[in-house]
Amino acid sequence: MLAEENHIPYIDYWLDATDQLVPEAFLRPFARMIQRGTLTKATMVLTINETLREYVIQLGADPSTTQVLPGGVDLRTFDPAATDSQRMRDKYGLGKDDLVLFFMGWIYDFAGLQEAVLELARYREARPDLKLLIVGEGEFYPRLQEIVRENHVEESVVFTGKVPYTEIPELIAAADVALLPAHDNEIMRNAVPIKIYEYLAMQKPTICTKLSGIMREFGHNCGILYIEKPDDAVGVAANLTREDVQTLKMQAKQFIEDYDWDKITARFEGTLTSLVEASHQAASPSKGIQKDLLRPARELVRKPDETTHVGSKRFLVHFGAMLKKFVPFRRNEISR
Repeated sequence: MLAEENHIPYIDYWLDATDQLVPEAFLRPFARMIQRGTLTKATMVLTINETLREYVIQLGADPSTTQVLPGGVDLRTFDPAATDSQRMRDKYGLGKDDLVLFFMGWIYDFAGLQEAVLELARYREARPDLKLLIVGEGEFYPRLQEIVRENHVEESVVFTGKVPYTEIPELIAAADVALLPAHDNEIMRNAVPIKIYEYLAMQKPTICTKLSGIMREFGHNCGILYIEKPDDAVGVAANLTREDVQTLKMQAKQFIEDYDWDKITARFEGTLTSLVEASHQAASPSKGIQKDLLRPARELVRKPDETTHVGSKRFLVHFGAMLKKFVPFRRNEISR
């Protein structure tokens, strides 16, 4: 590996069990074989949660150099007290008395939205105030629109399509309850989507299927209600009392304080600094590290990506940018 030959630290950062994202099942063993090679050669492996850490160790990562770097959220950007909650309701025709359920992200067939739409159809006459606001697109997006039409819930489901990232705080603010009703499959089981942190930062009660990665990361009393299956999401939301909502909001507010990007990136920056200093000393002890290149990671994370839709892996993008700043003389040799 070029990074190893040139004393460049190589960090493998895992947000998902990426081998499971390969569409063709017969190719996944080859993906795992490639991943084993990179994991065993990595200077350090970072994962977004403990469940994923155990997964990569099983693939061959060294336990002593495999750490959890949790996700987080910019609490300046996702601040409910400073965000207009009415503008997006007005824009998308949502009434002040509507109970708005919210989903954002890439729309897969296992996202649980088909089940949510079918449940909305079942509640249509009894609860016409129930609305589902869906932000994002994806491979299942056209089929989901067909399901909405087939079940005559066009007035209950609002699709925004892709939106600028800067609109996300206001869109979440417009909602009453956030949903992550995903299927418990190999792709979602160990995932911890960044949007969960964003929902909680905006103090939205969040209804989520019992996915092991999320349950292990967030636990209980954090603003999340766990459900057994995707079909349960709409019913649980519809039956929340005002007291339930206030309790969940308070839990979310208290939980998320420790997941501010400032705290996460300070830890991340310290990790990178230590690794790069060690690699420079190994390569050329007399030169040391170029301190002016160590721009704090928090400056990168605070800048929203104007063109990225809501399902993007923003932190991974900034991770790459940060690592390249640390190794200016060999930028093109960074593997990830």
